[in-house]
Amino acid sequence: MSLAPFVCSSLRPFSPAGRLAAAVLLVSTLSPGCGESRNERGFTDLADAGGGGATPAPGGGPTPDAPDAAAEPTDLTGTWAQRQITVSNVDVPVVGTTRTPTVSLLLVEATPADAPGAFDLHLTTCGITMGSDADPARTVVPDAFVSALPEVDRRAVIGDDGTYTVDWLTQVHGARLTDPENDALPTSADDPRVVDQDGDGRPGLTVRVTGLVDGEVYVAQRGRDRMVGRFALGRVDGLVEWTSEQAVLDAEVELLRTPVPSRPEADPAAHVFGLRRLPAGSTCADVVANAPASFGTDAP
Repeated sequence: MSLAPFVCSSLRPFSPAGRLAAAVLLVSTLSPGCGESRNERGFTDLADAGGGGATPAPGGGPTPDAPDAAAEPTDLTGTWAQRQITVSNVDVPVVGTTRTPTVSLLLVEATPADAPGAFDLHLTTCGITMGSDADPARTVVPDAFVSALPEVDRRAVIGDDGTYTVDWLTQVHGARLTDPENDALPTSADDPRVVDQDGDGRPGLTVRVTGLVDGEVYVAQRGRDRMVGRFALGRVDGLVEWTSEQAVLDAEVELLRTPVPSRPEADPAAHVFGLRRLPAGSTCADVVANAPASFGTDAP
């Protein structure tokens, strides 16, 4: 997989203790749908994302009304940029709970499927950016991490009323499980199920934390997600529902070997996605370069 270079580091800071949390926080490449076979607070729940009325536009821009099925075609065929924002609450010792958003950018190719309103999606992860609203620090997701995420096929269904649905997908990174849904993740580097997915000679996938403590952390991850939204005015906006699990296999620094508990933000409206159409032949480089214009000035 060839991906354009993308700076995958926190745009905002972590507290000193939060720097430790950063390395073991689930990087939400899980939610975009890349794995083995996830104003922006406008929805109140997943049902609202697919229901009538106005649909908020993640990243700003005009707010499309619910489409008239007879007046507006809902043909998803073509090339799209997808932005997905998920938010984790991290329980940092001493500091307390830190709220950490993760932004993922993807290239999506959509083709008609063999059922009414159905489209096959081919997704490539183009970039991941982690941010926080705490104190200074930096978390780096190496380019090798992003490049190692496999391209994935999913199915989207658009209803007559414009409701857009992508069903649940379970994703496992850094390990090969017989039953990806139910098998426990490995917790040590010598577990035979561990794979060096990013090819750096280390177990699992590698992330790096810099700040008070510097070092690499090697992880295995599992996540599940689905998306519900609305196709209107030639674009899609909606909500992501997701769960996650992560195991630390090893780390360069002893302090980084202890996982820090994290969980998805309880407010469903915190987890959003959007799709914006791109010209045919667009690449990951185009997705990243055009993100601010496509999704608003808060895009990474």
